[in-house]
Formats: sequence, C-alpha cells, structure tokens
Amino acid sequence: PLFVQVFWGTMSREWHGIDRLRLDKFYMLMRLALGHMLQALCDSGLDLATVQQFAAVMRDGPLSPRAPRGIHFFLVDNYLGALRKTLPDGTAGETWAALVEPFFQLMGQVEEGHLLRRVTEQVVVPLLHANSPTDTSAGAEREEGEEG
Repeated sequence: PLFVQVFWGTMSREWHGIDRLRLDKFYMLMRLALGHMLQALCDSGLDLATVQQFAAVMRDGPLSPRAPRGIHFFLVDNYLGALRKTLPDGTAGETWAALVEPFFQLMGQVEEGHLLRRVTEQVVVPLLHANSPTDTSAGAEREEGEEG
C-alpha cells in the first residue's frame, strides 16, 4: 500500500497545478494506476486484511474530504468500473463491501450536493441494481405454483 498512498498523495498535492492541456494525460495516468493497483490487490489473493488496508488508504487519501474534488469525481466515475473489470467472478461480499466503503464514508463527511448526487448515481445505485433480482415476476409465479 505504500505505492498507493504515495501515488494518491502526490496526485492530491499536485492536482491544482495541473493545467487543462495536460489534464487528460493525468486522467489516463490515474486510470492506469488504479487498474494496476486493483490488479495487484487481486494478485495478492484478495485476503480481507490487505483489502481493508487498501480501502483505508483510499479513504484517508483520495477519498478523504480534504482531497481535491477533481480526484473525487474521477474516482466516482471510474472506480466501480475498474472493480468490475478487475475483480474475479465470485468475489466475496465482504471484499466488495470493504472496497466501496470509502465512498460511503465520503458521503457522510461532505455536504456538497453535486458530489453526493454523483456518488449515489455512479456507485450506490449501480451496486443496488447489481445485487437485486432482475426478474421478480418469475419468483412470484413460482410462489403461486407452490401454493396450488
């Protein structure tokens, strides 16, 4: 986690000095680094202690209330997609919960409506939809058939 901590610390510290002509390059750098960080986490076996350590670095670094809003918005828009792309199928619920927990902490610590709305739309709602049954009518038909 030292690389993760130093990378996001450096990005946060230098964020306001990045001119708009180079911003896309830094977004690409953050996208690639995030993917590699998550892949390294997967390669380590996704043991819960390591995942919680990674989540703590994210919570205290780029997803802390004092981090630049641009980094918040970048992570809100890209983190869940990177998780879906990197984590293997059948990843434990505790692992998912630990990895998205920093977003819930952030929601509890900021009052900026636009950021709260974006976290809700880009993280919370997709997680709820991913874990809800897609076709509830099949379950209702099965229950009715069992009664008769």
